[in-house]
This record gives sequence, structure tokens and C-alpha cells, in this order.
Amino acid sequence: MEKSALSWPLRSLRNLAFCMVMVLLLLPLTAQSAGKIPVSIAKTLRTHNIPAADVSLYVSRVSETSPSLVLNEAVPRNPASVMKLLTSLLALDTLGPDYQWQTEAYIQGTLEQGVLVGDLILKGYGDPHLTPERFWQLLHGLRERGIQMIQGDLILDSSYFVATKEQLGDFDGKPWRAYNALPNPLSLNFQATQLYLLPDRTEGVVHAFTYPPLANLKISNHIKLVSGPCQKPHLRPVVHLSEHKNGATVNIQGSYSTKCSEWSNTYLVMDPAEHLGGAFSLLWKEMGGQFNGVVKQGIAPRGAKPFHSIESRPLAEVIRGMNKFSNNLMSRMLLLTVSAETQGAPATITQSQDLIADWLSSWRLSSERVRVSNGAGLARDAQISAEIIGQLLQTAFQSPIMPEFMASLPIVGIDGTMRKRLHKTALAGRAHIKTGSLNDVSSMAGYVQDRHDQRWVVTLIINHPGLRAWQGKQIQDAVLRWVYKGVERNLEGTGLITQASASACKDQLQTPAYTEQAMNRSQSYKTENQLLRTAAIEQGQSLEE
Repeated sequence: MEKSALSWPLRSLRNLAFCMVMVLLLLPLTAQSAGKIPVSIAKTLRTHNIPAADVSLYVSRVSETSPSLVLNEAVPRNPASVMKLLTSLLALDTLGPDYQWQTEAYIQGTLEQGVLVGDLILKGYGDPHLTPERFWQLLHGLRERGIQMIQGDLILDSSYFVATKEQLGDFDGKPWRAYNALPNPLSLNFQATQLYLLPDRTEGVVHAFTYPPLANLKISNHIKLVSGPCQKPHLRPVVHLSEHKNGATVNIQGSYSTKCSEWSNTYLVMDPAEHLGGAFSLLWKEMGGQFNGVVKQGIAPRGAKPFHSIESRPLAEVIRGMNKFSNNLMSRMLLLTVSAETQGAPATITQSQDLIADWLSSWRLSSERVRVSNGAGLARDAQISAEIIGQLLQTAFQSPIMPEFMASLPIVGIDGTMRKRLHKTALAGRAHIKTGSLNDVSSMAGYVQDRHDQRWVVTLIINHPGLRAWQGKQIQDAVLRWVYKGVERNLEGTGLITQASASACKDQLQTPAYTEQAMNRSQSYKTENQLLRTAAIEQGQSLEE
């Protein structure tokens, strides 16, 4: 009897602590979302002051139609770059994993003894991965086929897509940022120019160069090499870009420490035609060719046979780079390619939106309140629900394109945008997750293999004013950890805070005798974190660090 008398108050105190935790965690929940939410996830949301009304969550086995955990799953929200998953699946299902883009070269004139008396025409079909190396192969093929001198002009045919009415920087006022590149069927190196700084301690200077090298880009290098630690202000140069009629100028100012290693950053320095034309002029000259004409827009002759052409890498390989590193331009061009191939060129965004509605219907999914916008997620008007994304992932897992699609997603702790996430945990290598981030937006979706080797579909979308990227990542990690530990075990126990259990606790807390005896010993539980840990231990659930 003495043992029972001593243990009852302790049990009462623990029960009180758990009830208090549930009441605290349920405060931000709406009536719609208060049905159930995992303790560890609720704790993380509360830590960052994110109300559950701003969160959508969908967790389900890959093989089951009924999800195991949902929260505001039908609410359409901005998914940021998670929208790329829809674009990827649309392309794989419509075009096939082996689809390849063509880039064609035509000659307009006569070719005699290595001299093209006329124009060289290059026509693009939207290859989203036309790298300088592949472009070199195209030009090398022209040289091998007898062209040495071009006496006419270089004409670029970009008619496969309708030119967008957008302007660079419309999204965030930063037209030089590579993620803001606008789709063009002839896009070399993602339209980006990488600027490198290389300190030369022997000569006491800092060398500056770009990749790809551009004949029409002037580098005005005024940066000074100085001694001192490799940190501000001797680490980050001041770069100014200016575009003019015949190209662009990069002006570099500031100081650079001798203790710093190589530095690089990527910019949009000129429009796609000038960018490709500048690379062509320099590469052609390096190959021993001659070209003194100008670069201009035009149309390839209809019905003409290409003089030479190259093929891109297969779609299955292209989307790996697109998704693992979340390349916006590639995704936008991919969506327009599907539109052009299925509905005819030139492709438009309007065509793409109609196409997506039909395709979702073919997968028995609703397109109501789904707005893909540009297909990359870099838009404020894009929207889709966590439920639709989750169902897409489930359908994709049972489809023939599953291996190619899943292989395109970043692997947690291993590669892509998830390379440094959870890399020292048991989750590393056990989840394929695509993330997204914009101001006020954080999202993720993909597949998780839990510690019992069961595979789950997970979708999380948060739209909350003032949400920071690091906050979104912590919430994502909390969800991934919870799923990894085993959804079924969490659901079978009391790892979920429910409205019913909260009501029961409320009644218990209002019992005078219980409250008086338990609160006499409450001084050892002074913080909400301590209460959370006590409640978790009492319910057989360990909290993540």
C-alpha cells in the first residue's frame, strides 16, 4: 500500500504533463486539422509559430489508396519547385523515357571548297540540356562535313516555342539570376554564364574568365589581390553587368585575399540569341573556322533537309539533372516540349495548361483548382493540393515509368539538393525527396523507406507569411523522421494528439482533487520542452533531437 501511495502522485503528474502538452499543441489547430497530428511534428510547428491551418500533409503507403495521415490535404497551395514532379511525370508518360531533342543545322546557299556562300541556320527544338560540350560537337560536325568559312550570317530559329511576354526579373526583380531564365528553344548552357576568379599569388593578380567563353562579352577586371583572411570584405567581389548592342560587359570591383581559393558565380549576362552567338563565334574560331557575319533571328526553310544535327541525352537522363538540382529553365522547356509534341508547334503555356488537365484525367485525378503556371513552380499563381501530389506519386510508383522517375529525385543525405540534409542520420539513402522553397513557401514530396523497409509517399506543403527557408527545412525533417520511425507504430500507439484525447484531458484537468494533488509536484516541470519530453516518454515515443 505504501508503494501505491507513492507512485499514484507520480503517475498523476505524468498524466497531467501529457494533457497539458496536448492542450498547448492543439491551440493553433483549426477544426479541420485538429483530428490528429503527430506530437513531434506538432512540436516543431509550434516552435516556429506555424499554425496547422497553413500546413498540408499527406502520408500513405505506396500501395494503398487510403492515406494513413492527412492534414488539410485537399487545400490548394503554392508548391514551389515540387511542381516539377508533375511536369516530370507528364513528360515521361507522354514522350517516353527515351525521348531525345534535336538541334539542327541548315545551310542556305552553296558550299564550295570549304566556303559557305550564304547563311548557316541553327534550329532548336527545346533541348533543355544543350551544354557547351554538346554544342562543340555540333560545330565539330559542321567542320568535319566541309564548312570552313561562312560568308553569310548565323541565323537562329527559335520558332518552336511562342516567345513569352514575361521579362527577366518579373518574378523577383533580379534579372541576372540564372533561375529567372525564360524558355527559348535554343538555350545554350541554360542561358547562364559562369564567372570565375582565380588568384595568382606569383604574379599578384586575380584572373577572371567565364564558362562558356563568349566572343561578345567584355570582362573589365579591377579586382585587387590583397593579403589578409579569406572573409569579408576580401572574399566577395562586386560584380556589375551591363548589356549593350553588341554583347555585354562584366565589371568586377573589390579586393580578393591571397588565402582564398577559386571563386565562381553564375549570371544571365545577355539574351539567349546573343549568348549562343557569342559562344559560336569563339568556338568556331578556335576550331580554325572563319566567320565575319552577324547573329540574327530567322526561320529555317520549310521542308529542307538538315545539313547536320545532334541529339540530346534521353529524357530519363535529362530529368535527373532537372530534379536533383531543381533547374527551373529545364522544367519550363520540358513542359513546352510536351505541348509542342502533342498539340503542335509553336508551343504556348495556355496549351500546356489544357494538356495537363486532360492528362490528369487520364490518370483518374482531378485537375480542379490545379494551376501549373510555367511547370517549374517559380510562380506566385501556381497551386495544387498535397492530396493530388500524393496520389500522383502513388500512381507513378505502380507505373512502368517508376524507375526513371524515382531515380530523378534527390536522395536524402546523398546527392542533389538533399545532399547535406540528414546525411548523418539513419535516413540517409532511404528517401527520394524533391523540395521547394519560395518566400513564404516550403514544400517537399517523394518516397520514404522506413526502418521496417516499408515504402511511403510523403507530401508536405506550407504556405505561411514570413516563413523562412530554414524553418521549412526543420519541419520537413521532423516529418521525414516521423515517417522513417514507422507510421504504423506511431499510429497504433498514442503518438498522435487527437481531439478526443484532448477533450478527455480537459475533463481530467478540471477535476479539483486531481489538479490539487498533481500540481503540488509540478515545480520540476518548468518549461514546455520538458513537458513535451515527459509526454513523449510516457507515450512510448522518442523525440528527435
